[in-house]
Amino acid sequence: MELIVYALNLAAAIGMLSASILIRRSLLHPHVLFATILVGLLMSDFAIRGYDLETVGDVPSEHIYELQIVLVAICLILWLLTHVLSHPVRRGMRDTFTIGHKVAPSRSFSLAAILLSLTIILLEWSKRLYFSDWSLESAALNSIGPRGSAPWLSRVNELGNLGDQLAVLSLTGIVLPFPGILLGYVFVTSKVMRLVCIGGWLVVIATLVADGGRTPVIAVLGTTALFYVLWEKNTARKLVAVAVISGMALAGTSAMYLFRAEGLAQLAEGSEITFQLTYHQDDNYRQTLLALDRSLVSNERWDPMEFLYVIVVNPIPRAIWPGKPALLSEYWGNYKNEWTTITFIGELVAMFGFWLGVALSIPIALLVYVAISSYASQLHKPGGVVVYMLIALYGYMVLRSLLNISQFIYLPAAAIAAIGVLNWITRSPVTRNAHGSIPS
Repeated sequence: MELIVYALNLAAAIGMLSASILIRRSLLHPHVLFATILVGLLMSDFAIRGYDLETVGDVPSEHIYELQIVLVAICLILWLLTHVLSHPVRRGMRDTFTIGHKVAPSRSFSLAAILLSLTIILLEWSKRLYFSDWSLESAALNSIGPRGSAPWLSRVNELGNLGDQLAVLSLTGIVLPFPGILLGYVFVTSKVMRLVCIGGWLVVIATLVADGGRTPVIAVLGTTALFYVLWEKNTARKLVAVAVISGMALAGTSAMYLFRAEGLAQLAEGSEITFQLTYHQDDNYRQTLLALDRSLVSNERWDPMEFLYVIVVNPIPRAIWPGKPALLSEYWGNYKNEWTTITFIGELVAMFGFWLGVALSIPIALLVYVAISSYASQLHKPGGVVVYMLIALYGYMVLRSLLNISQFIYLPAAAIAAIGVLNWITRSPVTRNAHGSIPS
């Protein structure tokens, strides 16, 4: 039975991705992006590791095969429904995915984008230097300490060291992937200040790796590789760029796996560090199976109103509301730890039980697909592909945890606002007058 379930999962994952790409003929089509999200979140870990201890080791064996088939069925149903939703495609929409992404930024847009990106990076590192007595060495050591221990980070139920005056600077760390993706876009599509672009891009990558978050690192590296695939005409350069970026992703995530829990500086003091390339990703697959199993065998449930309330109030900064509610271990019960995610499916069954939770997962995921596809029109604008990819990342994060509806909103919101402003200020005065932005 193990071989049958594994083969079903692998065939479904490969089939969904292959069929989406062959049918849509564009890596930017929302159906391709959505299929990639589903496979990455709910299928890839099992497809790569199989029945490994880290994948299904502590999942009760009584229902494991049935639960695995349920996950495959949910993914296939969502793939089919989103396939139907994407038809019929209007001629103009089809052009969006075939030629829209080829819109190249003007020189003025590229310069403004570089300036904005460097400003965000400078603010983020100024914050780190401020809390490290303006010592670059101390700031670097604090950055590579245990994840979440840096002195500039706020804590639940308190403002942390940022205080009322500097709490706004927490946003620079949240939106830091945006300048990385934007600089990658400008570097690949423009010849403007390329050394500055690659320098700023590397600083962002190094900072994100030091912070220990895999998703932001993969987002910056992955989108930059995608930009090369879409824009680079020379096949050799394209392959070399993708290979180098893939190597950086593997090395960076392996480094995070090694030191983010204990801290690189602490490891170096305690023992000799042995670095090796290591495959790993968040255990969303295993955690979802565990949540499904618990919802079947237990009457334990989360309070959905409290869950919704936290989503609604989360965008309010702690600088305004230091005691803002947060869901802690007492709420999660036996479904999860505070640092793990059980995906939208696990959260829904934890609130509503197995059958209703699984049923509700379908419309929730469809809303995410609609949100991603609604931003496809951005591809006609300079820098619009950056917004579009961050909306897709937002969709992934929402399906990873519904709490991210509000917790992760700052990054795509910042991108939408910034690209809109960049396009407005870099238009010619005649064009702005034509759009009614400047009175004649």
